[in-house]
Amino acid sequence: MSYNQYSIYIMRYIILTDKEREQLEQSYKTSTNFIERSRSLQLLLSDRKNSMADVSRITKIDLQAVVRLFNAWDSASAESKMDTLSIASGRGPKVKLEQVRDKLPEMVEKHSRNLNPILHWLYIEHNIKICKQTLRTFLKDARL
Repeated sequence: MSYNQYSIYIMRYIILTDKEREQLEQSYKTSTNFIERSRSLQLLLSDRKNSMADVSRITKIDLQAVVRLFNAWDSASAESKMDTLSIASGRGPKVKLEQVRDKLPEMVEKHSRNLNPILHWLYIEHNIKICKQTLRTFLKDARL
């Protein structure tokens, strides 16, 4: 995209209906998810006639991320617009250790809390390659 096309594209605004504005304000105030609050704020700022560059600067979010959000908001149907605020399913860390959760307590007991043999066992027997810190965090969260 050339500079002239890009600069025109930056001046795009999202015009919200009263219902959408109320829903976004509610989401911004009450959501426990940082991404949803941030995206709600971006749309509310745009509705107040802030340019995409201003929205990007105010929220400290990359301009391309703002463009993607606005495109998703515009292309969504009226019923699914609020779904564009949340992160798509499948994103984030995968829990690799769920399949061996029941075997881990006996391995921890067997190896006297030495994690190196457990990491080796996970890799050889179950083809799960994780770092020691990930295993520590999992065991701590599972209270093992």
